[in-house]
Amino acid sequence: MRRISRRSWAQSWLIGLLLIWPVASPRPTSAELTRAALTGLTEFNLQSSELAALESGGIVARPLATAPPRVIAAQGLAVISAAPADLLAMYRSLDAIRLGGSVVACGRFRQTPDLADVAALPVSTETVAELRAARLGDSSVKLCEAEIKRLQTPSSDGAQASRSSLAEIYRQMLWKRALAYAAQGQSGLPPYADKRACSDAQAAYAALFSEQAALSPRQARLCQALRQFPRQDQQASAESFLYWAVQKYGDLKPVTSLVQIFIWRDGERAYVASTLVYANHYAEAGLVIAELIPFASATGQTQTLIAYTARIQTDLLGGQFSFLKKKFAQAKLVSTVRDGLASLQATMASGALAARGGR
Repeated sequence: MRRISRRSWAQSWLIGLLLIWPVASPRPTSAELTRAALTGLTEFNLQSSELAALESGGIVARPLATAPPRVIAAQGLAVISAAPADLLAMYRSLDAIRLGGSVVACGRFRQTPDLADVAALPVSTETVAELRAARLGDSSVKLCEAEIKRLQTPSSDGAQASRSSLAEIYRQMLWKRALAYAAQGQSGLPPYADKRACSDAQAAYAALFSEQAALSPRQARLCQALRQFPRQDQQASAESFLYWAVQKYGDLKPVTSLVQIFIWRDGERAYVASTLVYANHYAEAGLVIAELIPFASATGQTQTLIAYTARIQTDLLGGQFSFLKKKFAQAKLVSTVRDGLASLQATMASGALAARGGR
């Protein structure tokens, strides 16, 4: 069996987080949090040193305990020099993923996903080769049983599918996944059949939601809304859309993902939940929640305390030395969350989005 170096292994599992949140080089920030603005944040159980860090514009990042063996989680808090509305605009415009520099292409789906929405989605030669070689229980690309069987179905003349036809079949699969999720939510997620033991995406998200809900009553209400999506009676204070992205990280395989953005409000706080609907490599499930808490700075400007939580289930954990691998991955995830928040602080403080026309 091919041995994977510690460095390349760490790069690979980090894709699970980068699918939803790109990381750029951190820079200093001038954001400040007054002591008065910390009132009502007891649910974060902040230590005095962490409070001091936030007051001075620093970042708090820490691991979160998880019961499932292949799940890692971390939480980060930071002050952002922008109002929550500006941050929400970043998500709606997809600037939140474009800024990392790894995005090859991305696009939003319509409220009812259409095949035309993925017409511009690039399918690499490497991905086509993986699709051609896919077999039940032995596939390099994550697919469900019906998708793998579809790829193995010969054409009417018995000829092998061409590169262009395989690429189009894959786009149709992604569109159907988006369509199923938009109509059925979590119940529309089929089990992955790329390995001998099928991975149950619905069970994975049930575990992620359960642990996230335990953080606070507000998080519990948000997770309940996510579980019940797309029931209309539960979505009066929410908005939701799906997007696709193709990202490339160095020499690693290109990653194609489908993500749901769910924007929800609870009083003066806004929440952005990013749920990984599909990824062709590395991550089996992912839930990233940004809690946006507005406050007035010492100069009277509206700023945001962002509480950012990431939970990732990856197929690269488990097996031999699973405890050590999880411990190492957890530490790396905390570092990645910290760097991602530092990048966001710097971007908003520098006015980079405004200079780009708020695209």
